[in-house]
Amino acid sequence: MCTSGEYGDSCAEFYDQLYGPCRRQVIDVLTAYANHGNVLELGVGTGRTAVPLARQGVQVAGIESSSRMLAKLQHKPGGELIRTLHGDFATANLGGKFDLIFALCSTIHLLPSYMRQLACFRNVSRYLAPQGSFLVEASIPEPWNPALPSSIDHQRRIHETLPLMTQMGVCEYRLDLFRTTPAQLDKMAETAGLKLNSRWSNWHRAPFIPATSHSHISIYQPAL
Repeated sequence: MCTSGEYGDSCAEFYDQLYGPCRRQVIDVLTAYANHGNVLELGVGTGRTAVPLARQGVQVAGIESSSRMLAKLQHKPGGELIRTLHGDFATANLGGKFDLIFALCSTIHLLPSYMRQLACFRNVSRYLAPQGSFLVEASIPEPWNPALPSSIDHQRRIHETLPLMTQMGVCEYRLDLFRTTPAQLDKMAETAGLKLNSRWSNWHRAPFIPATSHSHISIYQPAL
């Protein structure tokens, strides 16, 4: 099983090609939730989102377990705008209080177990400002099929080596996800002293429909 750092190291050279430029709608939503305060991205990677967000005048910090990702960020135009921390966002001292903490593109699922993801929620809760928000974007796992000869935990894991056509030719990267459902994330949040405030199916804030939505954007805030 690869760690999130190993995942990042395996695709840092072509990470921006995996997802392309960050969409304007994403930046607009994050800017609104930042509310002119301090922002932290979990798994900042190469700064694909953090840099354009910082260029909006938002104070952005990022934590990343891959040294190769951080090296790409530091050499990217605008990378100097981001305060970075090399570490594990599930357990690290995140360095102050934040008005917005966010994890995009199923980054939460790079933590390889339910308990590790719960540890992340607890860590976020320690560093979230009283009126702050924790935004999580994640895919939704396929329903568990009891006919398959494996446990629900096994079926929630994806472990693959994937090819990608890049400017350097065909490159491979390792992907290891432990996918949890929105309901499971809500339970983690509750355990960590957070509550669900909003949930959408996309960045245009379309309603989340459990039966048909393939991903979700969930906003958690401290429970009063």
